[in-house]
Amino acid sequence: MNFTALSFVDLKELTTDNIVEVYGEKWFVNKRHKTGVPYQVKLLAVPLQIIDRYRDYPKENPKSVFGEVNYWSVSAVTTSPLR
Repeated sequence: MNFTALSFVDLKELTTDNIVEVYGEKWFVNKRHKTGVPYQVKLLAVPLQIIDRYRDYPKENPKSVFGEVNYWSVSAVTTSPLR
């Protein structure tokens, strides 16, 4: 389930610096990896819970939102309920 409609590489590159608060609401603000086009996505309750879940997960880059993930492991988890 992708609440942001962002590509995998855009989600993988997110850092805590890309999360900003505007009028009490949190947003992802960044540029698309492939095109460089700026985007902003409001973070709803479920994505905020997912981010919070991975907050203390061991990461190579401490500012990374999701740590070191790969496409195949994420794809397997997200498509298995569809089978």
